[in-house]
Amino acid sequence: MRFVLSLAQCANYTNALDLMENFDFKTLLADKGYDSHDIVYYAGSDNAVISPRSMQKKPRKFDAALYKERTLVERMFNKLTHFRRVAPRDDTLAHAFLFLSSFGCITHNTKVNLNVDMPKMTI
Repeated sequence: MRFVLSLAQCANYTNALDLMENFDFKTLLADKGYDSHDIVYYAGSDNAVISPRSMQKKPRKFDAALYKERTLVERMFNKLTHFRRVAPRDDTLAHAFLFLSSFGCITHNTKVNLNVDMPKMTI
């Protein structure tokens, strides 16, 4: 897994190509905010499962059933916001945000995979 912290006023797709570089993937699953010609070209039009933006004159085809799977990632970030200090762009120190986000992912993944009750955490 890779991620990059960007400025709040910066569009997310500007860092997407840097994250995709030297990364072997079968399918790129992203929301319509990442629908740019560069990203679709780099991923390959057959591998990019990105809903086309409404402003496109000729919307390209995409796998709508697979596109719905991106909600799993959105739900994960929703779970992270339940950690009181981990909410998107709320922490002023990047290393603290990265640590708490990683810790939340590990905790959530452990809870899901082991099917155990994890103690509630207040950070």
